[in-house]
Amino acid sequence: MTPFCPQHVKDLAGEVSEAPDWRIHGLLPRVTLALLAAYPKVGKSTFAGQLAVAVAQGRDFLGRRTSLGGVLYVVAEEQKDDVIRRLRLFGMNDESDPIYLWVQGVEDTEKDRQDLQDFIRVRNIALVVIDTFASYLLVNDETNNSEITRRLKPYLDMAHSNATAIVFVHHERKNRDESGDDSKAIRGGGAILGMVDLAFQLQQVAGGGTGRHLKITGRYSRFTPQSLKLDYRDDAYVSLGTPEEHKSANRRDQVLVVLPIVGAGLTAMEVAEKTGLGKKAAWAALEDAYAAKTADRSGAGKRGDAYRYVRVDVCSQELVEADKELAEV
Repeated sequence: MTPFCPQHVKDLAGEVSEAPDWRIHGLLPRVTLALLAAYPKVGKSTFAGQLAVAVAQGRDFLGRRTSLGGVLYVVAEEQKDDVIRRLRLFGMNDESDPIYLWVQGVEDTEKDRQDLQDFIRVRNIALVVIDTFASYLLVNDETNNSEITRRLKPYLDMAHSNATAIVFVHHERKNRDESGDDSKAIRGGGAILGMVDLAFQLQQVAGGGTGRHLKITGRYSRFTPQSLKLDYRDDAYVSLGTPEEHKSANRRDQVLVVLPIVGAGLTAMEVAEKTGLGKKAAWAALEDAYAAKTADRSGAGKRGDAYRYVRVDVCSQELVEADKELAEV
C-alpha cells in the first residue's frame, strides 16, 4: 500500500508533458479507459478490429500515427472464428502480430482480473479490447450507477497503473434522446460515461450507406476532435475530416512555412511569434503537423525541455519510402 505522502505541485509539474502520451495520436492516449458505443450492426466490432490490428502493427489508424504495442482481444460475445476472420480482413499476420485472444472461460471475477493484469504486464499489452461490455460484465441493471462504478473501477485502476488502454465495446440505446446530447444515447446509467476517460460513439449517417460519424467526448476534449466523419472503403474505415480539421489544416500550413528542415527546430512559442498565432493555436497546429508526419519533434515536452519542431522534407521522405519498397521487392 502506498504511504500517504502529498507533494507540492511544483515538484510534480515538471513530470507532466504538454499533451497526453498517445497510442493513436490525437485520438487514444496510451493510458486510458475508453468506451466504444454504437447501435447494433453499425460496425463497432469492425472498428475495434481495425484498431487492434493497427496497434499490433504500428500502422496508421484513421490517418493518424500509431504507437506499436501488443493487443489482447477479449471475446465475450462473438465466435472466435468470426473475430479472427475480421482481424485477417484488416491485414493481421497470424504468425508475427502480437495479438492475443481470450475466448474460453471469459469472466469478470477477482481472480480473472488479477490474471488479466499479470498478462498485461508480462506481455507488454498496450491495448485491451473487451467486446462487449454487457456480455463481459453481466451487470443485472446497467442503470444502477453504484454497481457500474464498483464494476468499472478495477479496470480504470488497471489501465492507469499498467499504462495501457482498455476499450469496452458497448451498445447505444434504441431510442435516442431528443435533446441533442449524443452522450445520452449510450445505454445504461450516467456512471458508464462518468467512469471512462473517453467515449467514442460510432453512428450511422442519415440515409444509410457506409458513412459514419465518430463522436468523441471525455477528459481530453482539448486534444481530440469532437467528431470525425468516416467512410468504410476498401475494407477499412477512413477519416474524411471535420470543419475543425480544415481550419487546423490552414494553421498547419502556416506553421510549416516557418519551420526549418534541419537543425534544432523551433518551440511552439517561437513559432507563435513568427506566425502571429497564439501559443495554444501554434502548439495545436504543430501537433497536427506531427500527427500528419509533415513535421517531426525532439525534446521531452516538459518544463526546461520543450518540444522543438522541424519540417519533414516530404520529397526526401517519399524517395526513402520508394527505396524501401524496391529493397523489399
